[in-house]
Amino acid sequence: MNEDNEYSSGEMSEWKLSFNEKAYLMLYDRITNQPTVIKLIESYARIMSLKYGPYDNGHIMAGLSNGIILSYSAIDLTKLYQYQLFASPVTLITFDPTNYVIATSQYGDVAGISLIENKVKYVYVDLGKRKYCTVQMPLKPTKHSV
Repeated sequence: MNEDNEYSSGEMSEWKLSFNEKAYLMLYDRITNQPTVIKLIESYARIMSLKYGPYDNGHIMAGLSNGIILSYSAIDLTKLYQYQLFASPVTLITFDPTNYVIATSQYGDVAGISLIENKVKYVYVDLGKRKYCTVQMPLKPTKHSV
């Protein structure tokens, strides 16, 4: 692999041999018919669940056999988050509409993770006569906040 993440067929054969022992994620360019990025998972755990989302600008989420959930950028596979959720394998990953990641384990444990750092909360106010507004409030009240 060179600096531009380009692979020759010989190099790909060598990479395939080294990947037999470890799990990995790969971004693949269908036009050039070549991988653009390959990311090895840093443990010997197997990928049990894989999900992309939420929405078009989402993350790639991988649930591992050791109970860890990993989050990667869909652009370059940069690791964004890593959480040890369970002692058993992560078997299902899904997203709810409010950007929570919901994961379940092999034994039915459930965990929810927010991908958004909450700095404000939104309060919905009914102004009457079928008019509504949204007010943005700080999470930590200050002497200047309402």
